[in-house]
Amino acid sequence: MNKIDTIANFLNKKSKKCLAINGSWGIGKTYLWKQVEKKLSKDKKVVYIDLFGKESYKQILEEIVFKIHGNYNKIANTFSQIIAKITEIKSAGTININPDAIFSFLKKEDFKKVIVCFDNIERRSNNLSLKEILGLVNLLKEEKECNVVVIFHEEELKEQDNNLTENNKEEQAKQYNSKNWYQTYKEKVIDCEITIKNNDEVAKAIIKDKVNKYTKITDETKILLKLLFLKYIKNIIVVI
Repeated sequence: MNKIDTIANFLNKKSKKCLAINGSWGIGKTYLWKQVEKKLSKDKKVVYIDLFGKESYKQILEEIVFKIHGNYNKIANTFSQIIAKITEIKSAGTININPDAIFSFLKKEDFKKVIVCFDNIERRSNNLSLKEILGLVNLLKEEKECNVVVIFHEEELKEQDNNLTENNKEEQAKQYNSKNWYQTYKEKVIDCEITIKNNDEVAKAIIKDKVNKYTKITDETKILLKLLFLKYIKNIIVVI
C-alpha cells in the first residue's frame, strides 16, 4: 500500500489521532496531502490551515471556526444567547467576537468527521510558538475528538529550536523547562508519523493524474509513458 492510501485509511478508520507528515522542503508533502484528501471518505470535512506567516494563536482559532461554520454571523444567529455574554459592542455598533470563547463553546459534535490539517509549521511567524501549536493539536484531539494532521520539516524545526536555545537560553528554560522540549511535546501529541524521504510517490501521482487524462491511448501506452516520465522527472521535481 502506498503512502497516500496508508494515510487516507488511517484517517478514515481512526479518531482522536494526530498524524504527522515529515519531509524536507520541496519534496512534495503538500501535494501528497492534496492527493490524500481525494481518498478520504465523502463524509469527512477537511479544515486546511496554512501556518505560513501566521502571527498568533487566536488567528488560527478564528480561521478554524470560520472554515467549520462559514462566518461569524451564522454562529451568532445559532448561539445568540451565548454570544451576548462573550461579545463587546463598540460605540459604532459593530461586534467583536473572541475566537477563544467561540472555540471553547463549540461542542464535539461540531467537529464530528472533521480533519484539521496544519501545514508549513516551520514557516510560522516567530511570534507563534511551536508549543502553542502542539497545545492546540492536543486540544483538538482530546477535547473536540477530531483527527489532526501536521505537515512539517523536522530538521528545520530542530534548527529553530537550537537557535532559540543559543539566543535566549533563560527564556527557553522558563517556557519549556527542557532543552528537548520539541521532542517531548512531539511524543505526547503525535500518534503516527510518516516520513517522505524522496519524491518518487509524488512524481508517480502527478504523472498518473496527467497521463490518465488521455483517453484515446491504450493502457499499455499509458504504463510506458508513466515509466518514462517517472525516470525523467523524479530527480528534478520540486513541489511546494
